[in-house]
Amino acid sequence: MSSTECTTSNHKVVIITDDYDEEVKKHWDADFFLFTDAQYELLPSAIETMIEAFKNDYIGIVYSNGRSDHVIYSEPYNRIRLEQTNIIVGPVMISKDAMRIWNTYSPDMYLKITTQYIAIHIPQILWQQNDKAYNNS
Repeated sequence: MSSTECTTSNHKVVIITDDYDEEVKKHWDADFFLFTDAQYELLPSAIETMIEAFKNDYIGIVYSNGRSDHVIYSEPYNRIRLEQTNIIVGPVMISKDAMRIWNTYSPDMYLKITTQYIAIHIPQILWQQNDKAYNNS
């Protein structure tokens, strides 16, 4: 399965794990898109916590820390660092409005979206790396 729909806090969220572009088109009625893959497992509070971070219309991307054998700290958002390397790792939630800017999934989309929207880093662990899935990829 490439996507799963859920509704929380009166918002429709589509969790997309594969075929990103196709799934976004199929679920364009969603409020938020959460991009992830098989190597990541969301913790129970992840979706709700990420939605709560979208406090205003200027926020387009939300991401957090995770863990595997150790804590994986994502860097707080910094445009200069993002231009140097992809500091946004793990599951990423993007608002529908921000997806309108860049409707094709690629690492470059973070750069494009953050020209008009803010990226928010949540400094708490909201996902864990599934080491078995990671080692099989």
